[in-house]
Amino acid sequence: MAKLLYIEASPRKERSKSIFVAKSFLAKYQSTHRGDEVQTKQPRKLRLRSELAIKAIASNCFLAIAFS
Repeated sequence: MAKLLYIEASPRKERSKSIFVAKSFLAKYQSTHRGDEVQTKQPRKLRLRSELAIKAIASNCFLAIAFS
């Protein structure tokens, strides 16, 4: 069983094309990898100060990181 971490950092929310693409990917991923765990984090809500979160917010992109 694998874990997938999705960090949603775009401030545009419903208007974000990257979030739309990421959610489409996650839906397909979850339907084909039923035993895997998917976690979604939003750095703006969590007030993360890690370098990764700051870079993600600055670039307004989504990140999908798979780890086991």
